[in-house]
Amino acid sequence: MRHSLTTAPPVEDSAPPVDDSLARETTHARREIRQESNDAYNRLHSIAEDAAFISRMAHLYPTFKMYPNLRCGAWYVEPKLGQREPVYFKSTDGHFGQWAFNLRRANLHLLDAITQCGGVILVDSTRRGKRFPDALSKTVPIWCAVINLAVAKRSNGPSWTAMESKENYGLYTPSGSVSRSEHSQMESRLDEWAEKLLSSEYSIPCLPKPLRPIWITADTQTILPLDSLDVYPVVCVSASRLVQEGIERRSAGYTYVQGSGDDHESWSQGLTPELYWQNHTQILAASRSTLSVVISSLVASTYQSDDFTGSPILVPVIPVKSRLAVGMAHSMPSLSALSSMSGRKVYVFMTSQPGPLPAVSSCRILLLQTTPGKKGQHKLLTDVLPQSLHFIRHHLVHGEDIAVVCNDGKDISVGVAVAALCLFFDDEGVCVANTNSPGTPTKDTVRKRLQWILANNPQANPSRTTLKRVNEYLMSQPRHLDATLSAVEGDLESSFNA
Repeated sequence: MRHSLTTAPPVEDSAPPVDDSLARETTHARREIRQESNDAYNRLHSIAEDAAFISRMAHLYPTFKMYPNLRCGAWYVEPKLGQREPVYFKSTDGHFGQWAFNLRRANLHLLDAITQCGGVILVDSTRRGKRFPDALSKTVPIWCAVINLAVAKRSNGPSWTAMESKENYGLYTPSGSVSRSEHSQMESRLDEWAEKLLSSEYSIPCLPKPLRPIWITADTQTILPLDSLDVYPVVCVSASRLVQEGIERRSAGYTYVQGSGDDHESWSQGLTPELYWQNHTQILAASRSTLSVVISSLVASTYQSDDFTGSPILVPVIPVKSRLAVGMAHSMPSLSALSSMSGRKVYVFMTSQPGPLPAVSSCRILLLQTTPGKKGQHKLLTDVLPQSLHFIRHHLVHGEDIAVVCNDGKDISVGVAVAALCLFFDDEGVCVANTNSPGTPTKDTVRKRLQWILANNPQANPSRTTLKRVNEYLMSQPRHLDATLSAVEGDLESSFNA
């Protein structure tokens, strides 16, 4: 039997048109929310509101050192209340299925502050929909549990680790932010992460008490004293209030934006937390219509300043007895001052400042120009690394200490320092720069040398691309490396004796 084909009846002209006014209203509302969320005036006044809460927290626990979590936390912590040393608990290390105890962000420098002060305060915030960022609800709890377990695994651990119960070195997470299932999956990885930490180059101090995360928000009703506990409290403070749709209008003339310090590149117009706190009175006094001009003026003034002024801030690499140090270019003295400095330290000075580099007459300074993007990575491999390593080897052989600096002290300078540590120091930190063959580094060598730097310099955070170039330079040219170093050594000797 054949089925007959039928067609739908025609739509009568009298049928009412589809009403899409609700869809238009929804689209308009979302656009308005997005505009208000990215408005610098709203963001900065929201930050000021949250910073007032953080200030109260600092005074509630005056003996605890306060650390803003990179990068968002620095907007909420007035510099006089917070520590200069950064901490970096990355939210992605707490994302579902991506949980990690990351040895590149071990944050072990916090342990000294915790044992000395009885606890610490960590400050961060998050955008709409959550009370806590993943960094505070999961990454920090993992960190606390792994360190407690690593201490417990050592044979000479303190008395609290001898208890049969896992209470002292178990995982603690906020129940409202982490499900039981996720908590269980994270907990199953603790032993693996603790072994990874114990096998690293990091030194873990003996803790008289275990670490315990504690969570506080602006909506916390009761804030208890924490100075007489049997644990070290790691106080995780989420600076922003949880509000509907992430925004809430204030009678003071601005719209409160939850987590305003997050993703500041989208609204800050070049303003940084440091620049904000240096000028926050002027910024907050500006009207909505003049704020952009005020910010532009402040940002422009920082770029006009001399990039080669300031006091030296260098972080030594302790395992090599401070023969090598890493620092920031904008915190270095003027080039003329560097040229006239006496002592045993010489400088590899890398800057991304555009335009011709100033002339340097001193053999104590190697000044190199870096470039952003893919072109800069190629230059790092073919120009910056070869020149800097030749310079470093020559001065190490002559008994001088080396300072390797770049604009932020986090990326390129760290990459160069890692390469130098791999080539010119053995696993015990002994300088071997005067040997004919520096040996062939492995990926494990690179990892260990990076940990030497990170142990005393938590701000160091070389990009994956930079480390890839360092690996490529060290491992793809072992046959040519010795000859190249020897050839340039002769060139350097000639230039220094000229």
